[in-house]
Amino acid sequence: MTPDQLQSLLDALAGDFRALSIWPEWIYAFCFLNKRIENRGPTVARDARRHIGEWIGLHGSKRIGGKPPNFYGNWNQNHANAVKEMTATARAAGEKPGQVPLRDIIDCRGVRAIGYLSEVLPPPRQRSGYHMPDCYGLRFSEVIVLPSAVEAKGALGFWRVPNEVKAEIRNHLLATKQV
Repeated sequence: MTPDQLQSLLDALAGDFRALSIWPEWIYAFCFLNKRIENRGPTVARDARRHIGEWIGLHGSKRIGGKPPNFYGNWNQNHANAVKEMTATARAAGEKPGQVPLRDIIDCRGVRAIGYLSEVLPPPRQRSGYHMPDCYGLRFSEVIVLPSAVEAKGALGFWRVPNEVKAEIRNHLLATKQV
């Protein structure tokens, strides 16, 4: 990352910084594989066009595969299947994800990375890497992985990151000497 890009990120954190909540298994793919496209429907894609050229917090939601843990806080086969789906998609995109422990996915809940939204792609007719048919692709040209997730309550679509969360993200960047 260049000093100009880093300054741009710090400026974004000082202003109206937005985040996008994504299931944590896909945040893992952004952080530790080479996923750079998030698939969304037309409403979020339309909103995303207003944020092209901005840094966006990549927030892992609390639900793996869209499903919460059971009543006792345990994860089950549905969650393991969601991780298997992510790794199968990664393999289809030409990656070699290996075994991904569920614990690593759980650790991706919260703001885990920051991505530079560079464009919104139209839906392809067939799968292209991580870009799925009938979905708009939000392309992130740069992804900065934080040393650990910053806890935050997410929301649908692009949401404003609270000041205390922005401050913690900045502290993570400063602590890792990325500034």
